Amino acid sequence: MKYVLFLLLFIAAMLAVFFSFSATYMACADAETRVRHARVQLVQEVMNLAQLLPSVAALYYRFGTNGPYIVTYAEQARTQLEQQHSPLGMARAHAALQSALQSMAAEISAHPRARSHLKYRDVMTALNDTTQRIAYLQLQYNSAVADFNQLLASPQPAFWRSMMGMTNAEPFLAPTSATSASPTHQRQPRAAR
Repeated sequence: MKYVLFLLLFIAAMLAVFFSFSATYMACADAETRVRHARVQLVQEVMNLAQLLPSVAALYYRFGTNGPYIVTYAEQARTQLEQQHSPLGMARAHAALQSALQSMAAEISAHPRARSHLKYRDVMTALNDTTQRIAYLQLQYNSAVADFNQLLASPQPAFWRSMMGMTNAEPFLAPTSATSASPTHQRQPRAAR
């Protein structure tokens, strides 16, 4: 009788551990799925921003005043963006590309004839819309990452996390030095046309 009671207690303990593990695993797996989904959307939108570079550069060559240096800088940032796989690296490259695109857009907008150009409104609207979508998706992704990392840091998942094979996710945050690292260029005289 004593052995049967001990066996029943052992089975109950094992079932409790199993259900605890499965509930924890399901919560972590759900949070990880949200992180992956948010990352796919964010990366897609960041790549859409990179695809706008040729259109912005064409307008910049027509109406900009600082020469090709900033376009070269933007192309380098775009190349780095396409080569990055980690969220932190992508965030740095995105910050550099966005800074260059904003500088070019500001110069294009300052030109008096630019607003009457056929593609100006379409390109600037696409640039602004994409930038706003990226800001929203970045907040959404970073929120999902924070929730996932917080879930993994709680005591019970921390015990099971090595068994589940889950690690903390990286947020999509550019260091403040990357956003201020826009190219320093000197104004060059505009060639007469």
